Amino acid sequence: MLENTKMTVEIWSDIACPFCYLGKKKFERSLENFENKEEIEVIWKSFQLNPGQKTDATVSLTEYLAREKNWDPASIEQTYDRIADSGRNYGISYDFTRAVPANTLKAHILLHLAKKEGKQSEVKESLFEAYFAKGKNVDDPAVLSAIAEKHGLNTAGFDTIFGNEEMVNEVRHDIYEAQQLGISGVPFFVYNGKYGISGAQDDLLFTDTLKKSFGEWKSGNN
Repeated sequence: MLENTKMTVEIWSDIACPFCYLGKKKFERSLENFENKEEIEVIWKSFQLNPGQKTDATVSLTEYLAREKNWDPASIEQTYDRIADSGRNYGISYDFTRAVPANTLKAHILLHLAKKEGKQSEVKESLFEAYFAKGKNVDDPAVLSAIAEKHGLNTAGFDTIFGNEEMVNEVRHDIYEAQQLGISGVPFFVYNGKYGISGAQDDLLFTDTLKKSFGEWKSGNN
């Protein structure tokens, strides 16, 4: 019987989700402090909170959410402040005033390209940073091309990948998997195909779940 050489942690998230960025940092902190981190494989999965969203660089994120969700602008700003406060503890510099409301399909396609070259986590970080800290339009191929080049991805034929049906289907398959698992919100973390964490939860939960799932995985592979 072939042994699994690494335990997987699958993470469904969307680039436009501030809690997903925070959840990434929380998870990575738990992983960084884990003594067996070299035996963990992190797989980033695509999820779109609003797959039909039209990119609109003419309005702020607050204006967009107030218009589309009928949310109170003051309440939106208060939520931003709370998220930004939490983010500072993890080295995140949220700047919601610059965020461009954008469809994230192209960004997810880039993430799948990065997976083929083993650079998902680094590219994911740059996508979050572009959206939430730098005010970049993640629906703009030029922005995504710059991120790809930064991480040394093979950009041959880059202009065509966003219309590539195979790449689009990879994103859709991730979303289908999420639906099959009953995932309706992100971030969502699945450890060893068994334990799930929904949301950017307390640090201790990430640490404990990693230890528990790894212990079971290790026992099953001995």
